[in-house]
Amino acid sequence: MGGLTVAPVDARDPRDRLIEIVSASEAGLVVTDTEHAATALAVAGGRRVLVLDDATVTRASTAPPVVEISADTPGYLFFTSGSTGSPKGVLGSHFDVVPRYVSFANEQGYARGDRVAVTATSSFSVGALLLLGCCAEWGDCMPVRPPGARPRAS
Repeated sequence: MGGLTVAPVDARDPRDRLIEIVSASEAGLVVTDTEHAATALAVAGGRRVLVLDDATVTRASTAPPVVEISADTPGYLFFTSGSTGSPKGVLGSHFDVVPRYVSFANEQGYARGDRVAVTATSSFSVGALLLLGCCAEWGDCMPVRPPGARPRAS
């Protein structure tokens, strides 16, 4: 799937927010896991849904796919919280992705083998910075829920 634009969402967000984001992003595919498949199907609006832990992946070739992108090709789409109205999309290019996360990892001092507890949702840029920044330096990312926290209401 190299070269595509990713718009991370949190399946625990209210269903109306998820529907609005999936629609506004003009997603062609919703990727999920078995635990969140029902939510994904409910918010997909007729789009294809891929349940990763149920997927059987086959390849016709062992050669890596050829993906042609330019530095300004969109790479990610984050949505604001929507606290002042509808969530607004913030688009970043492929060129922004790697340098931004590697820079963040370096600023935080992440090193190979580090473990980072991630409490922020990956649907917001700070959560993605923690996850991808750590992964950029080959650390272990461990999403955690604070003690006593409950899943968000649908």
